[in-house]
Amino acid sequence: MMVKEEHVDKTKALKDLIVLGRKEFLIQKYLELYRTGKCSIDKAAEEVGVTVHEMMQEAAKANIKSSETIEEYREGLRLLF
Repeated sequence: MMVKEEHVDKTKALKDLIVLGRKEFLIQKYLELYRTGKCSIDKAAEEVGVTVHEMMQEAAKANIKSSETIEEYREGLRLLF
C-alpha cells in the first residue's frame, strides 16, 4: 500500500512542478511584454492569473519601472471605483 501512496505523491509533485513552471514562464513572458510597452500591467496580470498587485510586485522585483504618470494612475483608480 505504501508504494501506491508514494506514486500518487510523486505524480502530484510533478503536476505541481509543471504548474509552477508554467506560471513562472507566463510571468516572465508578460513582464517582457510589459517592459517593452506591448502589454499593460493589468492585462499581464489577467493573462498570468494573478492580481494586478502581485504582477506589480513581480515587475518591481525585475526592476521594471512603470511609464505611467501619477495622473494616469489616479485616473485608473478613479475608474475602478
